[in-house]
Amino acid sequence: MKTIFKYQLEITDTQVIKLPKGADPFTAQFQGEQLCIWAAVDSDAELEDREFRIIGTGQPLDLSGVFRYLDSVQQGSFVWHVFTKVPV
Repeated sequence: MKTIFKYQLEITDTQVIKLPKGADPFTAQFQGEQLCIWAAVDSDAELEDREFRIIGTGQPLDLSGVFRYLDSVQQGSFVWHVFTKVPV
């Protein structure tokens, strides 16, 4: 069944989280102090690893592979730019 799920991210350069296969992350925002993404998912689909990159403004943009920009979020004086690796 298609639904919207929320997933928590850490503020770190690269991380992998499990999402249902075919998930479509569509936004990243802070909910309180926690960075989260929201994705349209098929809740019956098998889980797969999905890589995310979080890059601060002024930091090197290292996106080897095919990544899609997801969102930019502010945390005090910091601005983070969230990218997700496009599954093959």
